[in-house]
Amino acid sequence: MSIAAKLSGGGALVVALIVGIAYWTYSAFDRVRTDTALSQRAAQVASTTQELQARFMSVAYANLAIATTGSVEDLKRFEAMSARDRERSLALIDRAIATSTRPDRQAALRDAREMMQRYSELTERGITARRHFLTASEQDYRSARLLLAQEISTAVGMTETDSPSGAAIRAYERAMRTAVDMAAIFLSTGADGDAATAGQAVAALSDPAIALDQLAVTVPKLRDVTAIHAAFAKALQEVIASRQVNDRIWFGEARPLRLVMQDQLTAIAEAAQAYSTELADDAVLTTDVAVRGTLTIIVALVALVVIINGALYRMIATPVVRLTGVMRASSH
Repeated sequence: MSIAAKLSGGGALVVALIVGIAYWTYSAFDRVRTDTALSQRAAQVASTTQELQARFMSVAYANLAIATTGSVEDLKRFEAMSARDRERSLALIDRAIATSTRPDRQAALRDAREMMQRYSELTERGITARRHFLTASEQDYRSARLLLAQEISTAVGMTETDSPSGAAIRAYERAMRTAVDMAAIFLSTGADGDAATAGQAVAALSDPAIALDQLAVTVPKLRDVTAIHAAFAKALQEVIASRQVNDRIWFGEARPLRLVMQDQLTAIAEAAQAYSTELADDAVLTTDVAVRGTLTIIVALVALVVIINGALYRMIATPVVRLTGVMRASSH
């Protein structure tokens, strides 16, 4: 090979090695950059989901207060709180979906969003049911009960205990108090068994009420009692029915859905955090490998350049020395 070919080949080899090192190093650090970016986005998803959990717990607290509140004023206050936090929760879910890069995580978040919308619909139904119950219990039933108690007291005071009308009004009074007591127990516990007992107590008022109606012909005061009886019985039945609707929505439908959502949000947050940690660890490992590999290749390249230079020196310098010696000998 000619000297020019040897010089060109050595230079080309060095350039090829340098280009290879540059490409390998770029690929390694590009992977680090990608892993770091994905790790940051996964961490954002985890952080957003954790914030969403806290916001959703605030919704659950407000809804629990709505399901058990005893006044319209408190209902309005907690209703506003629930609506605000539900809106923010949906915004957080949308942000997490937009941030997430993994299809499985996005699918899980979309499922959570659908459940949140379903939970929001149940909340609106529950608020309506609670408002109806409060109206039925605080206005209709309470007013009818107080008015009926007043009329019964007046009728009792106007009748003799041993008279037919006196015995009838007192029998009705006992049945009415039993119905009120059974209703109070149901409103305290919300149990289905207590609801059935209260319903039976209301039904048991029918016979005493019929007896009063028959005696009202001779005792006009009993007409006032029988006139209010229908409104009282209807109001009491409405209270029981509206409370059952309230409990069915809040504790039979909304509560199980809320628990499922909480479990899913927890799983998403934990998975996103684990993925973020995994990517961060991989980025650190890739960086270490890239640094060690680059240093090793640089040392090898320096050694190779030294060897090539030595070989080129021998290939070029030896013929020149011989030529110079021949020329000197010829000159003498």
